[in-house]
Amino acid sequence: MKMRSENIITSRGLPKTSQVDVSQAGDDGTHQAGWWVGKTVATNKERFIICDVGADKVLIDRATNLMWARDWQQAGGKNADDDVGWNTAIAYCNNLDFAGFTDWRLPNYFELASIVAFGGFSSYPLYEDYFINFTYSVDLWSSTIYWLDDSNVFACYMGSGGELIVRNKGSAVTGLIAVRGGL
Repeated sequence: MKMRSENIITSRGLPKTSQVDVSQAGDDGTHQAGWWVGKTVATNKERFIICDVGADKVLIDRATNLMWARDWQQAGGKNADDDVGWNTAIAYCNNLDFAGFTDWRLPNYFELASIVAFGGFSSYPLYEDYFINFTYSVDLWSSTIYWLDDSNVFACYMGSGGELIVRNKGSAVTGLIAVRGGL
C-alpha cells in the first residue's frame, strides 16, 4: 500500500525542543518556542502521526514534513546489528525500500537534531512515545559534512542527549536512522 504523505503532512515550521522545565527566566522552558505558535507542549501532542504500513512502522512529523522509521530495529532504522561507516550509511539509506517507499536518505544534522527530545531528564534522547526499540547510547550518522575538514561529518551522540559530534568518514558508528521527505 502506498501512502500519499504529501496529503497528510502540513509543515508547521521549526519544532519545539520539548523543554518544559525553567532553569532561568527567559530560557527555552519559559518560551517553549517552535511549531504550532501559541500552543504549549501540553496542548500540541499531535506532532507525530504513527503509521503502520504492513509490518513496517513509520512516523510522520508534521512539524518538519519528514517521515522516519519508528521502530529502530526495523530496516529503516538501523543497518543490521553492526557498526557502519558513513559511505555505507548513505548507500544503505539511498537504496532502502521500506514501508512502500524507495526515496529514503540519510538525514542532515538539523533533521536529525529535530527528533531529539531536549526537555526530559531521562536517558532516552528521542521522543520515547513515538520512537521505539531505540538504543540510546549510540552515535547516529548525519549526511552533513564538517565544514573545516571534508574528511569528517557531523553525527549525533544519543548517549548524551543528542550532542553534536564530529566523526571521520572512515570510522564506524553504531547506527543510522533513515528519513524521507523535506526536499
